[in-house]
Amino acid sequence: MMTSCKESSKAEVKEDVSKMEMEMKKGLAELEGDMKDAQEEVEEELEEIEEKVKDANDEMKAELNERKVELNKWQNEMSAKMKSMNAEAKKDWANFKKETSNWLEKMERDLED
Repeated sequence: MMTSCKESSKAEVKEDVSKMEMEMKKGLAELEGDMKDAQEEVEEELEEIEEKVKDANDEMKAELNERKVELNKWQNEMSAKMKSMNAEAKKDWANFKKETSNWLEKMERDLED
């Protein structure tokens, strides 16, 4: 009976970990979607600036070019953030899984005693 209880607890923890992994992946996908939407908005604004610059006077061109520099900076930062976001999430998830696995092993040893 002790083995059955132990196996049941272990299965429940593994199921919970799987659910948490799915939730994390879902949250990450939503965040990536938000970041891609923001990138698309920046790209659209950059395209609009390119069109406006054609007919703008010198003062307006200077303002538009300043905005363009700012938007390019944001775009580069977003790209870097998206790349690091995936790497960080995977690293953190790997650490979480390792800690949970260690905890499960300790629980099994404690239950055997």
